[in-house]
Amino acid sequence: MESPIHDSHGNSASSYNDRLIEVLQACFSDVARRQEEQGDKLQQAIEALKPKVPPSTDKKTNFWTLYKTLADEHDKEFHQRYSTDLDTSLIFVCGAFSAIDSAFILQVQPQIQLHGTPVILVVAQSLFYISLGSTLLAALLAVLGKQWLMFYSAAGERGTMEARCLERQRKLDGLRKWKFETILQMFPLLLQFGLLLFGSALSVYLWTIHISLAIIVLGLTSLGSSAYIFLLVSTLLSPDSPFQSPLAPLMAWLLPTTRWMRLRGYFHSFKRRSLRVVRRAFSACRRDSPPHFSPPRSGHSATRRYEPAPLFDSGLLESSPEAPAVAWVLETSTDPHVVVVAAEMSVALQWTGTVDLRPQLARLRDSILACFYFTPIGSTGFRLESIREGMSVRAVHLGRAFCTLRCIQQSQSGRDFEPRISWFEVPNSWFSLSGLNPELENVLRILELKPDLHVDPDVSLATEWALYVIPLISHRYNESDLKLRAALDYFLHQFDHVIPSLDPLSFTDYLFCINNFLTTMCRRDMVWKDKR
Repeated sequence: MESPIHDSHGNSASSYNDRLIEVLQACFSDVARRQEEQGDKLQQAIEALKPKVPPSTDKKTNFWTLYKTLADEHDKEFHQRYSTDLDTSLIFVCGAFSAIDSAFILQVQPQIQLHGTPVILVVAQSLFYISLGSTLLAALLAVLGKQWLMFYSAAGERGTMEARCLERQRKLDGLRKWKFETILQMFPLLLQFGLLLFGSALSVYLWTIHISLAIIVLGLTSLGSSAYIFLLVSTLLSPDSPFQSPLAPLMAWLLPTTRWMRLRGYFHSFKRRSLRVVRRAFSACRRDSPPHFSPPRSGHSATRRYEPAPLFDSGLLESSPEAPAVAWVLETSTDPHVVVVAAEMSVALQWTGTVDLRPQLARLRDSILACFYFTPIGSTGFRLESIREGMSVRAVHLGRAFCTLRCIQQSQSGRDFEPRISWFEVPNSWFSLSGLNPELENVLRILELKPDLHVDPDVSLATEWALYVIPLISHRYNESDLKLRAALDYFLHQFDHVIPSLDPLSFTDYLFCINNFLTTMCRRDMVWKDKR
């Protein structure tokens, strides 16, 4: 039997092997633990990048689920911000300040007599009372503000998800209509006004006791007022100043330059209207003269001045209940997935054409540009070079929404093409590609304001959308009979094979498009979704 091998220290080889195995096992277990931790972190990152709600086959259900998530985040931050401000800045501060003010009122009150009281004491006591009244009023409004916030937070507690979201959007629209945030921000002005009156009253009262004390308090009050005015002026001179206050917008309106410019604009508007009334009255008095028809002016001015009578009664037009919610999501959300869902929802809705959709158009424009490689053209134009990989479907939904809302926005404009609404230029080489999505090609044509579309009778939604936005393009050909005839011929040719498959709504849009090519239509008629 062989004896075990020993080293110089008397340790056997088997003990080295056991120790080596133990070290290797510890190393492998540590590596496995670290890999498991990294796997957990990677899984968390993947979950965070996924949409916050599972995708739904129902477009409306998917939108309202995303809307509820976005609204909860917005309302939580909104309620926390203003509730904290009302608690700390107004209720507690007003309580402490009113107690101090009341102490000075009690100090001065015994010196007030029915006759023979110095006027300076009466002035000081009056300022103390006004200061106390303003702080108590600020505290009362703060309590009411808390109740208003609770009333808003109670939105959407009963009913289906759609009904709850519509109720929440209705209350949010009410907040914006009644300038709720502006009013809440004006509450601290009462506290600041009360503090100024308290400093003035204290200076006046100390003047009767000792002039040196009065000068010290008056100096501190003047220093604080000067610093406040300096910070206020900085917000008026620079919009990027961090010292913003609720008083800044009011002061900007009260500036002599701003008021003079507005008054001058009102004067010129009144002068133009007065001259127009005088001309009409003078023309009506000349009954013996033969009728005279002024020739229409060429260009866009003719469209502005000789706007035809509308076919539909605008007073009967009502927007879809979902329209305010979709507009809010497009204006607020920064999540590309949420913007795409809202854009897909906006195409099928009825818009009134009386709301300002420029913020929504700006958000859709930025989302469209994120789908392409592009180069800017001028101040409002963009040349789309190529589309990014995997962005075709997203570009179709965003492009349709942008063209639809641009049609709505321009229906209330006095021009055929409003420079503030961005326009796009597409290389002609794109449309010669065999692999280009036909729906994306139509969207690119409408974005470029060109009527040469490719209509597929099997895609009803694309056809319905194209018939709705084509009047936006036909307005551009009212100046040239040759262009108008070519555009009408192409329109009739491309829709000739789909007429049998059109539903009554789409067929009505088809007839409206033909009429829009033949004569100038009222822009307000373009916003009607159901023209039957």
